[in-house]
Amino acid sequence: MDRKKFSFCGIAIAAVGAAIGWSVSVGNTILPIFAVIAGLLTLYIYKKRVDEVMVDERTHRVGEKAAATDTAGFCYTGSYTWHRIGSGRQGVHF
Repeated sequence: MDRKKFSFCGIAIAAVGAAIGWSVSVGNTILPIFAVIAGLLTLYIYKKRVDEVMVDERTHRVGEKAAATDTAGFCYTGSYTWHRIGSGRQGVHF
């Protein structure tokens, strides 16, 4: 199986999402569990049959750098916001 055929497994992911959405709206709690298990098994089976390389080391490095940058940006933004909220409430004690 090549990469193009594996990309059709996205239909399985969409089917799992549709099953979960429908079952939540109906109020069924057992169907999402089986849908997720079936979707994971389907992806696992099809991924084992792929012949070509799907991800290389460079892709992992780019993901690591993006995650580190995102985390740092979130921390800086959060600390700045916390500081601005705290400095506006001087004299107010909880």
